[in-house]
Amino acid sequence: MTLIVDEKRKRAYPTLLADELMLKAVSHPLRIRILELLAHKSLYLSEIARTLNTNEQKVFYHLNLLKKAGLVVEDKSKSHAGLKYFKTVKKGLAYIPPYVNSSLVDIKLSDFIPVHPLLEGFITDGRITCKIVVGAPFPHGMWNKGSRSNYLVAEVASVLGRYGISKDRLAYLDVELDESDKKDNLIVIAGMHVNTIQEELNPHLPIRFDKYGTKIISEISRNEYNDDDCGFVVLADNPFDPERKVLVLAGIESVGTKAAVFAFKNHIDKIWKGNMYDREMKARVVRGVESKGEIREVVFLE
Repeated sequence: MTLIVDEKRKRAYPTLLADELMLKAVSHPLRIRILELLAHKSLYLSEIARTLNTNEQKVFYHLNLLKKAGLVVEDKSKSHAGLKYFKTVKKGLAYIPPYVNSSLVDIKLSDFIPVHPLLEGFITDGRITCKIVVGAPFPHGMWNKGSRSNYLVAEVASVLGRYGISKDRLAYLDVELDESDKKDNLIVIAGMHVNTIQEELNPHLPIRFDKYGTKIISEISRNEYNDDDCGFVVLADNPFDPERKVLVLAGIESVGTKAAVFAFKNHIDKIWKGNMYDREMKARVVRGVESKGEIREVVFLE
């Protein structure tokens, strides 16, 4: 990913390095109008034509050019029954002529993008300084179950990647960690039935599972949650080394874990605001809102 940095506003904008095809694609006023329209919501062909007061054949031609340039993609989450919806790629464009050489190398994102306070310690000087721990996919532990949530590592890593890079291995199975590994900063994904590290952390968390792993219990609100689509996000001291932190993203079932990861990826500011019963506690319970088998949004329960 390329970033354009606005030093005055202290913001960085995701940007595509444009080639000649992209430059040609944005050189026509109708294509610009299509991009502006699709930036607000996904639409299908006849909707675009109707909104822009032009014919479908013309929109089809210009839409294809935008697709070939990589500026418009199909929104598969909305397409159905042969009806294709399209959305724009929300990134800026920058053109660097081939005769221009770089003046800087090894630029650190941390020089421009401050690390989110929830991730302090997990990112240090532009480097990812933590281990992401997932349950082994095969039956193991006292519950003899395997994890089905390991693909969520990519979702978590995409958040960390906004602020730093990793030169070391990032993801670990719970069965691989030795005692020294546990003393690192840890991001632990999935519930105690499938992640043995979560089982060890559980007694030390302000929001945790009951001893059977079938119920989420909040020591903050005294509430209990037992729906499969509920999960929790907790930032706490690492009980293996109080100088380190753990961030737990877990649910009773895999759908609850997906809800917790979705909240971490999309609502990190809300997590940092703290629990509604005690703002000092960075511990939240969420419920996933599903559509077509995917988590589309979460509701914060506390």
